[in-house]
Amino acid sequence: MLGLSVKIRKMCARLAAPPTFPDRERTDAAARLHAVLLTIIVLFTLALPIGILFLFSNKPLGAAVCLLLVGSAAVSWLMMLRGIVYRAGLFVTGVLWLAVGFVTLFSQAAGSVPFVAVISVTYLLSGPRLALAVAGSAFVLFAMVLFSGQLAIPMPKPLFRPPQTILFLTALFLGLATVPLVLVNR
Repeated sequence: MLGLSVKIRKMCARLAAPPTFPDRERTDAAARLHAVLLTIIVLFTLALPIGILFLFSNKPLGAAVCLLLVGSAAVSWLMMLRGIVYRAGLFVTGVLWLAVGFVTLFSQAAGSVPFVAVISVTYLLSGPRLALAVAGSAFVLFAMVLFSGQLAIPMPKPLFRPPQTILFLTALFLGLATVPLVLVNR
């Protein structure tokens, strides 16, 4: 029984440590990606039951968004362990942008904080040029939502409408914007 406890502790310690590679640049990128992936997995795994039980007005769709983010983080984790660090970062950033864009476009509730998180994660993983591109694409998406009434584009039923849900999402994405920065700069 005691041996099993030691094995579990070692496995957890191995998961909590970022991978290392022969070159320093890849190891540093993997450390940043590792912090982002851990944050996504923990935050959205915790958000799933809270959202389903208390917050999501469209529970299946809200659950699907959370599972998509956790699943993309898991896929990126496997890519990172195989040494495909930059592409793993692009993959998780792309899925994060699509999820936030989807929620913004189809619920008109996400606001700017989730995009701040996406821009922060993009900057951390891929640098300033791609982060500026993400910011520009967020601006275009906000313009689409803003002018959807004038363009007679019908918007579907909101996914996350109650005010407490919007506050919860804001806190969740502020965590995603800040926790990796804290973990990387320790």
